[in-house]
Amino acid sequence: LQDADAVAVVRPHIAEHPGGFLRVDTHMESGEFAAFLSHSGMPVFDTVLTMSLGKRLADFSGGGSATPRTYALASQTLG
Repeated sequence: LQDADAVAVVRPHIAEHPGGFLRVDTHMESGEFAAFLSHSGMPVFDTVLTMSLGKRLADFSGGGSATPRTYALASQTLG
């Protein structure tokens, strides 16, 4: 998953809620995804800490472009 893929997933949801309250919990402070959120009226206010039990997400990668990434956490906003 690259920034452009994350933007493609989020874009329709933002487009469906013009003028409404939207929140995205992400640890991305910069880059294409953060820039897209900012241009959509959701500037980065704060970032979240990605936590795991046992192995880290990066421990499952072979490195390079195949490294898994987390862009946003749905569970944080759903309660």
